[in-house]
Amino acid sequence: MAPPTRSSRRTVLKGLAVAGPLLLCGCGRQADRPVGGPTLGGAVASTLLPERSRVLHYGRGPNRYGELTAPEGAPPPGGWPVAVLLHGGFWRTGFGPDLMVDLARSLVADGWASWNVQYSAVGDRDGGWPGTFRDVAAAIDHLAEVDDPPLDRSRVLAVGHSAGGHLALWAASRPGQPAEAPGAGPSVAVGAVAALAPITDLLDCVVDDLGEGACRDLMGVRPREDLGRYLLASPIERLPSGVPTLLAHGARDRVVPVRQSRRYLARATQAGERPDLLVVENAGHFDPVFAGRPAWQRVRERLPDLLA
Repeated sequence: MAPPTRSSRRTVLKGLAVAGPLLLCGCGRQADRPVGGPTLGGAVASTLLPERSRVLHYGRGPNRYGELTAPEGAPPPGGWPVAVLLHGGFWRTGFGPDLMVDLARSLVADGWASWNVQYSAVGDRDGGWPGTFRDVAAAIDHLAEVDDPPLDRSRVLAVGHSAGGHLALWAASRPGQPAEAPGAGPSVAVGAVAALAPITDLLDCVVDDLGEGACRDLMGVRPREDLGRYLLASPIERLPSGVPTLLAHGARDRVVPVRQSRRYLARATQAGERPDLLVVENAGHFDPVFAGRPAWQRVRERLPDLLA
């Protein structure tokens, strides 16, 4: 597949802005799918700032790569803090880091190094449980091998949208996972999470049939067939996380209901943690991935405090 051009990327983002509300009215497999279709996931080309970006592979195969972009100028004494970006798409094949490019630009402008990740998804070889989780873990751990640009691996922020929000919250749980679990024993730990319209509870996701079976497809079985893997993979079951967490959710989200974030907040509070929940009025599912919209701007204001 040829790499997407800048014009094709703009078309996707423009389509989200114009037709996003129409998509949100859908409840089927296309409801979390941006206008333009699944044409971005296989591309391996610099899409952000080519003069300061590198596409790095963290494993073999076409889906194990990310785009690392550093800000301009000299890095801080300890290196650039890193924002790991994890895109959504109900964990299904056909989506890629282009969905997070707008946020990557915003983060780089604010002094973060952006590590915008692709991972194997359902429909890809090795996608789903446990491969998707192993890929996300390997992508984050790959930061330990990067010398240029200099990175501050003690200040790693996971930023995920929708299904990527689930993966960001899960990534924060890796230090507490049992030794045999996918992603256990991280060499690079997530220090904070910004989860945008996240799926936090996989069991509730199955009950509500979000994405027409998306959670069952991810996990490969129903909860009654293997509850144990759900308890390892569902962020709400891995609390307390031990890291500062910001949840941002549009009040009008019809793809991932805001109760997913509210449930996480309630369970985290019971576990002795105090995540920050930002519910943005008049915002839908895709608003947080547009850097110019109020949803992201309100998240952006809070990011420096997460890793203070």
